[in-house]
Amino acid sequence: MDENGLFVPGATIAVKGTKVATSTDFDGSFKIKAPSNGTLVVSFIGYSTIQELINGRTKIDFKLKTQSQDLHEVVINVGYGTQRMKNSTNAVVKVKSEAFENRPIISVAQAIQGNAAGINVVQTSGKPGSSFDVRIRGLSSINSENSPLYVVDGIQTKDISGINAEDIVDLSILKDATATAIYGVNGSSGVVIITTKKGKSNKNDFQFSSYLGFSKAVSNVDVLNLTDYKTLITEINPNYLTTANDAKYAGKNTNWQDEILKTGIDQNYNFSYAGGTDKIKFYGALGYQKVEGIIKTIRLMIFSLI
Repeated sequence: MDENGLFVPGATIAVKGTKVATSTDFDGSFKIKAPSNGTLVVSFIGYSTIQELINGRTKIDFKLKTQSQDLHEVVINVGYGTQRMKNSTNAVVKVKSEAFENRPIISVAQAIQGNAAGINVVQTSGKPGSSFDVRIRGLSSINSENSPLYVVDGIQTKDISGINAEDIVDLSILKDATATAIYGVNGSSGVVIITTKKGKSNKNDFQFSSYLGFSKAVSNVDVLNLTDYKTLITEINPNYLTTANDAKYAGKNTNWQDEILKTGIDQNYNFSYAGGTDKIKFYGALGYQKVEGIIKTIRLMIFSLI
């Protein structure tokens, strides 16, 4: 909860030094698997990040404090260049790089979700790989295009599904008409400016990151077994089950939830190489992600190359 005792839904809870993370529910509660000697990191936009040693505890309460960030130090991308936030009068939201580094996310939209004030991000379904609806402006518009314009390293696009969030170094969101004016009608629903990682002069850098996550259904519905069902149905209608049917179905107990559901597995591997000289810089990255949902027949594989 915050300083006023109000619940903070959507706050990110991560195990420091790992890719294990979760978010708080509407009542501020959360569950996460972590080592007894680990450290939990709690973050949410507008609040200072908290780190807390677990020390074998099974229940930890956090109180988030409002962040008083120095606007002199925050640099934002405004499309035609960069500005310090203290000098900008436009409605611009900057998503911190921690949003990409500490969360097991599939898409850029997931990095925006919960990390940018005033931005509505909703996944169209719970199926792995399903699209996200991102709304910056025009939420109530019926006829116009509501999806924002994405500008990736200066190139305008409407599709960012092929971008690996691990390759992003900066993300700024232009919200008002003044900020989006340079993009004309294409930016009428807002603009998301994405800057990817680049190489550095006279410095070679190899990086490899991976994480493994698990998911499962929150709870299963309690159902009757064959014996209990037979007892209840016979009370309702003694003639419903005949002797022939009784012998036919004897000993057949099928829990269809067990037949359909399983523990989901999420694997992510990323390799990058960056470097350069005084005259040329380069950056290359390869990413692979495999997501198996909690339904046995649903799985998703994503390859990214830059």
